[in-house]
Amino acid sequence: MWKLISYSEVKLPLEPYLSPYILGIIENGEGKRLIARINQEDSRDISISIKGKVKKQIGPNGKINVFIPYLDTTIRNRGKKKELSKKKIEKIGIIGTGIMGLQLVQLIVQHGFKVVLKSRKKKSLEKASRKIKSNLLRSISSKEGKEIIANVRLTTEVNHLFDSDIIIECIPEDEEVKKNLFKKLSNICSKNTILATNTSSFSIDTLASVVINPSRVIGIHFFNPIEKMRLVEVIQGSKTTPRKIKLVTHFLKKLDKMPLLINDSPGFIVNRLLFVMINEAAYLLEKNKASISKIDIAMKLGANHPMGPFELADFIGIDVVYEIIQKLSLSLPNFKPPAKIFREMIKIGKLGRKTKEGFYKY
Repeated sequence: MWKLISYSEVKLPLEPYLSPYILGIIENGEGKRLIARINQEDSRDISISIKGKVKKQIGPNGKINVFIPYLDTTIRNRGKKKELSKKKIEKIGIIGTGIMGLQLVQLIVQHGFKVVLKSRKKKSLEKASRKIKSNLLRSISSKEGKEIIANVRLTTEVNHLFDSDIIIECIPEDEEVKKNLFKKLSNICSKNTILATNTSSFSIDTLASVVINPSRVIGIHFFNPIEKMRLVEVIQGSKTTPRKIKLVTHFLKKLDKMPLLINDSPGFIVNRLLFVMINEAAYLLEKNKASISKIDIAMKLGANHPMGPFELADFIGIDVVYEIIQKLSLSLPNFKPPAKIFREMIKIGKLGRKTKEGFYKY
């Protein structure tokens, strides 16, 4: 389907931002090195002029010239010129002052980025600010902490996020509320701003459907506690561009996280598997097949899990567990509905660690 017209020595891998076009480095009559490809179906030519240097190296058959590209790159497509610079991610917008929002702010600002934290209420922001300062000052000096905290801006105005490079929403799992937020952000922010959701269950395409240019919508699913959990699921919608995926992946690696790119599907990977286990554990309990402690011990010692399913449910929050299982059961034909015990616990306020009692007392 694709073929290289002609080429000289190729140095791979090249910089990631060139990858949509790369087939190899070629040399035209003027001695310029180009990357070129031809789509035989529509006969379009795309070429990228690259500045770089040639270095002599020993090849399998003696000395060869290896071309090493610089970062400055220009795309030429049928005579039209457009600058392609490696976009720098500097400013991150975080929406939501819950557990995930606060942990994200702390992680991101500690890695040298500027953060705008947005909440609906001023009191929530003040409380969040105190908590972030307290957490930071436990591990670093007061002077260093103040310098880091200076890079966090607090706001109740969504308009203050307009110049963010990436915005990550961490608001409650309500589809309509999230869609309304994305619609607002779509109208306020630059067309280059990446709009990301930390959702654990909603479709990326559903949220992208209300955005003016949905190619910039992506899922960035962190796990709690963010400080300890290295994995981040990066969920691409059907319209998310490779360019945005690369920028997000590069950003996450700067946070010392392991980005795992996956396609959009209910529950993604981790939650789709994890909540089957938690729900099945609850069904076992309801049918008196085993006690809470025995089920947890079985999974910890038999499967080497750090926490049993009931300990994990308490850690996540029983109300959150119920909501996620309910959504997955409606989206996936073979996924069981939530066990009755979750609704019973929610009614009497046993929500896990956050209320000091769930399956266990704390």
